[in-house]
Amino acid sequence: MKSLLIVLALLSMSSVFAQNWSQPINVSNQDNTKNKLDFCVDNSGAIHCVWMGGDPIVYQIYYSRSNDSGLTWSIPLQISDIDVYTRYYPKIIAANSGRLLVTYTCTYEGTETIRLKRFDGMVWGLEQTISASQINSINLALAIDYCDRVYSFWQVYENPNGYKFNYVVISDDYISQIQSPFSCSPGNNLVYSVVADSIGNLHCSGSRRETSNSVVNACYYRYNISNREWLDPVSMMNQYNAYLDGSDVTLSREGLPIMTWREVLNQNPLNDRSQYSQFDGQSWSNPYTISEDPWYQTMVVDANNIVHLVQVEKFYSGSTLIKNLVYYTSDGWEGVIITNSTNIATFPELRICNNILYIVYVNSISVSVADIFFMKRVLPNTSINDGLNIDPVTIGLFTAYPNPFRESIEINYNLNIGGPVYLDIFNTRGQLVRTLCKEYKTSGTYTVMWNGCNEHGKIVSNGIYYCRIQVGNRVKTTKLVFVK
Repeated sequence: MKSLLIVLALLSMSSVFAQNWSQPINVSNQDNTKNKLDFCVDNSGAIHCVWMGGDPIVYQIYYSRSNDSGLTWSIPLQISDIDVYTRYYPKIIAANSGRLLVTYTCTYEGTETIRLKRFDGMVWGLEQTISASQINSINLALAIDYCDRVYSFWQVYENPNGYKFNYVVISDDYISQIQSPFSCSPGNNLVYSVVADSIGNLHCSGSRRETSNSVVNACYYRYNISNREWLDPVSMMNQYNAYLDGSDVTLSREGLPIMTWREVLNQNPLNDRSQYSQFDGQSWSNPYTISEDPWYQTMVVDANNIVHLVQVEKFYSGSTLIKNLVYYTSDGWEGVIITNSTNIATFPELRICNNILYIVYVNSISVSVADIFFMKRVLPNTSINDGLNIDPVTIGLFTAYPNPFRESIEINYNLNIGGPVYLDIFNTRGQLVRTLCKEYKTSGTYTVMWNGCNEHGKIVSNGIYYCRIQVGNRVKTTKLVFVK
């Protein structure tokens, strides 16, 4: 966990991100609570956004559209049927034919069903129920292939086997029977994000729990369209739990899957990290830790095969918890704070279209008031593999040795660009333990020692600590292990 310490860092952050990302534009403009959202970009470049909003007791699904690359948005329209039942977890897809499909969960008399709403380019149709009525049916994912086959996935609970995913295939005039590919398998099998490749195979990020006592593994699922067969799931790890709010999948330019997930090392106190792995056609790479203490990752790949990832990270301003969005690329994995929330920015969704990054997220100013916001970033027009960095890296070398350490640890960092430097030590509860540096530094290489003491000169307890460096709006974090 992290801390925003002084106003100067925030001012620097604001001035820098404004050069790269557009200023936030309010999509919803409604004086009520907002929650999970989704959006898509159709073939004409129009942006379509849906979200759950209104009274938290009776959430409904709202829709807004932008025809000018996100500069202006239509007045929000409630597209879910008007009744007393709650709708939540919407997903939206734009088909090549121009129609829109939206799915969401509807709570109905103690159980849930998955509902489908279609837009034919002129009007929204009536709700259709596409699942059986069950307890704990939660809308999970929506995907479309090159033939305009739409796949709708949701969670069900099957006693005694656990949580599974079901899905149907939707076309203009057809909804398939419900498919339950892992219904007979013990444990949990869930998918959270799905993408189709150029020939129609489905690539899914999700989770798997083999028994009621085992951990929840981050998991990759694949559906082969040629033989209509689900392959055996591939677990990304087997030591730690993976969570729903922090799992995504995308494809490289070669059509190979790339996954990110949130991995929980410890529940109390909470200690988690964001992991990344890619498939090379033969095997998955060893997981790479992007940052500590993340939430809700979303990612895309550009024409140069660079991965762009946005996630929620926690900061503290004094005793006040703030959540902001941090943007990373695989070209260095240096984090850039791209929102300036005074409360909580969360539930980001990232898309790419015609070399432009689009992001939509919820920014709440209180428990009861939040709005949907939109930003975009135009990527440089560069030829593929020309070696040009998307973002010049500010923080180069950032290492700590020896690690684990008993008496003291040497922290080394290199600045390619000078700026205000804040080097802090935090414990796993997100509490500030020690500030090692808080001053302007010119470009160059620096070394700082930490002797395992807090701000009051007392030796800290054994365990895990995090060293976080912030230079302007750029951040990196590394884990330290103190053993007396």
